[in-house]
Amino acid sequence: MRRLAGWTLLFVFVLSLFGCGKTGGDMRVRGIDSEIYTDEDYLAAVQAVIAGFRDFQGCTLKEISYAGDETVRKEQEYILGFGDYDEGIVLLSSFTVDEHGGDGSLEPNHTYTRWGWYLARKNGGKWNIVTCGYG
Repeated sequence: MRRLAGWTLLFVFVLSLFGCGKTGGDMRVRGIDSEIYTDEDYLAAVQAVIAGFRDFQGCTLKEISYAGDETVRKEQEYILGFGDYDEGIVLLSSFTVDEHGGDGSLEPNHTYTRWGWYLARKNGGKWNIVTCGYG
């Protein structure tokens, strides 16, 4: 029941973002298979990425997924080095860029896949994006 409530909350959140033109109508959030994170942990991180993606002018978010427990374990020390955090997570996304190249730093008319989002938090608090991009 908690899983359904979490997915419902995410669906409503995603729908609320359509007006800002940053998520495609077919934007997809892949499910999570993790021994580290709950669905609620993951959905909170997804929401942080969606909020952060608003700064990607001229881009449309297509998909968000979890990078996997192995990746998170490997990247944990790197993520925690960004500040006073005790937990990190890595998400991946794909998005398209308009003909203007977004803000000019991205390739026009291109689709980026496996764009990494590194997020951190302390004591189970709010996820913060500490860095993103291709590693």
